[in-house]
Amino acid sequence: MMPTHSRRFAGIRRFAGAEIHRRRGVVAVKVAILSVVLIGFVALGVDVGLMYNARQELIRATDASVIAAAGTLAQAGTGAQAEELSRAAGAECAERNLVAGDGLTLKPAEDIEFGQAEQPGPGLPFAFATEVTPYNAVRVTGRRTGSAPDGPIRLYFGAIFGRLFTEYTWQSVAVMKPRDIAIVADTSNSHNNDSELRSYQDTDINLWEAWSSTFERGDWSSFGDSTDPRTFGWGWGFFKTGGRGYGSQAQRYLDGDTYDPNADPGLLSLPYAASPLGREDWSPAVGDYAALQSYLLGKPIPYAGKFDDATSEVGVLLHDTAVFPKRRTNWKNRLAVVTGYADWDSGKPESAVPTDPKPWHVVARPGASVGNGDDIVDDFEVVWDGADRPAIGNRTPDVMKALWADYTTYVSSTSRDTSTMLLGNSDFRFKVGIKTFFNFLLDRHPTNAEFPEFAESDEQPMLAVKDAMDSLSSTLSAERKDLVSLETFGTTAVHRVDLTDQVGSVAATLRSLQAGHDDGFTNIGGGLRLAIESLTGPLARPRSTARKVIVMLSDGEPTAFETFDENGDITVTSGRSGPRLEQSKDYARAMAERANENGIIIYAVSVGAAANQDFLVELAGKTGGKHFHAEGEIEEYAAALREIFSNIADIRPVELVQ
Repeated sequence: MMPTHSRRFAGIRRFAGAEIHRRRGVVAVKVAILSVVLIGFVALGVDVGLMYNARQELIRATDASVIAAAGTLAQAGTGAQAEELSRAAGAECAERNLVAGDGLTLKPAEDIEFGQAEQPGPGLPFAFATEVTPYNAVRVTGRRTGSAPDGPIRLYFGAIFGRLFTEYTWQSVAVMKPRDIAIVADTSNSHNNDSELRSYQDTDINLWEAWSSTFERGDWSSFGDSTDPRTFGWGWGFFKTGGRGYGSQAQRYLDGDTYDPNADPGLLSLPYAASPLGREDWSPAVGDYAALQSYLLGKPIPYAGKFDDATSEVGVLLHDTAVFPKRRTNWKNRLAVVTGYADWDSGKPESAVPTDPKPWHVVARPGASVGNGDDIVDDFEVVWDGADRPAIGNRTPDVMKALWADYTTYVSSTSRDTSTMLLGNSDFRFKVGIKTFFNFLLDRHPTNAEFPEFAESDEQPMLAVKDAMDSLSSTLSAERKDLVSLETFGTTAVHRVDLTDQVGSVAATLRSLQAGHDDGFTNIGGGLRLAIESLTGPLARPRSTARKVIVMLSDGEPTAFETFDENGDITVTSGRSGPRLEQSKDYARAMAERANENGIIIYAVSVGAAANQDFLVELAGKTGGKHFHAEGEIEEYAAALREIFSNIADIRPVELVQ
């Protein structure tokens, strides 16, 4: 018989076991119930995550599509073809972006719309109006619905809740922002270097085109009796004979490999002996001097057959008979007379034959001769206003005389500062003719105050800049509310045109300017300063939506800088080397940094091999902008400049506004 306490513990064990089994059953039931619930929550979480991700992907795909479509439309312009390109770009971009594992497929004709988006006021949302022209915005509708090409988004566990799909639609709007563009153009002297003889060994200079275009368009017709300026010189009798004029090298460009100044019939060497004991005879027994004597003997009336006599006018002109103190003056005046640029009232006796007309040397001066009859061509004996030597345009005889004096210094000097033409080739020294005289004017008298005719000359690279500006103007769109101003800089920076939607007026103003228009150094900092003032100062347009841009062009590096006194008056200091050069660079850097502080982007454009590209890259980089460069022969860089300006016009900022 089991003890009582044993039976008691056995019963307890049976009860505990039963209780455990009962509880296990309850837990199993609860686990089963909770598993269903848990599975439901997991399924719900997966599908909710899918739905959230799909919605975000749809937004991103639609945003990317509208940016692509608007960016393409900004570059393509207007018209059906531009719209087609825009829709194609938007659809392609959408297809590259996955939504729930599939690329977003659009119906371009329905889902990509063009119109205008305007902001009613600061801080207010943009309102999009469909099909309102001119277009400045694109709207893309991204769909994952039952009617969309990709259909709705299938859920993984939606069947548990009686929902197999979900649908989303999203619209995005991108606006092509208008731009306030300040054109900053270099009008320093160097913008005609590629038309000058100094550059003929480096590039195919277009001196002929510059001369021809100036003659044809300016008031230069009084300088000859032919419609072809290649056949005569600027009223210079000798260069009207024998087809000399511009010379046989009248091809469009001078070939640096084959052109020889010493063999150019359009140039006459009339050297000067600087030594007190030296004589410089232009002997008729030598080369072109025979032709020169022949010209003088027939100009226009023979003088008793004695023009070849050593004491006749011709004899004196061809042989150096001056005493040393007057040697240089005599050389300069002899040179003017023998070329026909001036007359000589020698004071020598007239022919003893009563029937002979008066000699050629007094024809241009009515009344009695004032010459002293010696063998020196004195200043007071030179006649600058003869009937067959009319002035250039309306310039006075005194101006012409001063030009000639400057020219003779130019062709005779060995100084790099005085005769920069000779940097090209010292063989041009003492060479007289249209090439060197016109080159002298381009180099030493390029300003508008002195020779406004050069504004219409084909001087390079100035002409290439003008043509590029025409290209930019034709690409910019007044319809899309672009505004453009014009600033120029030489030594002095000048504000030319206020911000305007008449973009063609900016190109027209630039075309009226010339290389060295005001003065000659390169004040890049001053040009940038004026551009910043045009874009942000009192003359700026209050357009919060506009992107502010500077397009700055130069063919060199800064050689001038500005300082301001307490009254705000400006002093410009210039220098091509040493501390002044560095101060000029630092001033330009400071202006670029100021532009960046004002949210202005600089696009810097350089032209020519001599341009300091690294410095212009630095300036543009300070604002997050870009540098462009054009070089090569004239036709090459002219085409490159047009393409660069066209590309800049296409850099139209696009902003997502919805």
